Amino acid sequence: ILSDLATQFDKNGESQKALAVWRSLLKWNPQARLKDVALLRLGAAAAHNGEPQKAISFFERFEMECGKSALLPEMLLSRARMHFKNNDEPHLTGDLNRIAAAKSAPIRVKAEALLGLGELKIRKEEYENAIIYFQRAYVTCIASHEHAARAYERCAFAFEKINKADAAAQLYSELLNHPDLADTDAAKECRS
Repeated sequence: ILSDLATQFDKNGESQKALAVWRSLLKWNPQARLKDVALLRLGAAAAHNGEPQKAISFFERFEMECGKSALLPEMLLSRARMHFKNNDEPHLTGDLNRIAAAKSAPIRVKAEALLGLGELKIRKEEYENAIIYFQRAYVTCIASHEHAARAYERCAFAFEKINKADAAAQLYSELLNHPDLADTDAAKECRS
């Protein structure tokens, strides 16, 4: 009942009430069926609220107690976002790589991981390596149109940086002419 109540609060946008119920669920029923959801929500909320130590404790508990959960990629992405905020590149890279390697990661989560890894390579001016991640993103995540479009755009940018204007132009053309990607934000940015 508590998990249903917390889920309903989440759906209604009452996040503080939902977090209180998730805490109660863990306190009174630590072996609950949706313990993974509770730990994920509590960890993500702590990370969002600038409480990294609290978030880490929830995320570590998630890995120890729910490591085989289908929500593991989601947890890793939440933790990666926290590492990004804290400029913790080694841990960020580790979590993003784990997501990229996970066969069970939802397309949206895998796309964000691959795009994140590509952006890390761009920061280091490792454009050839960035291209590899962006290509993986647009090939494997085409069903997530916004992510695929962003991958096309960032890959073209990386090609420009290594003076391969023809390859960049081809990608921009594919992005702008692809029926599923032409109306995305990334395509609109390319047009302007």
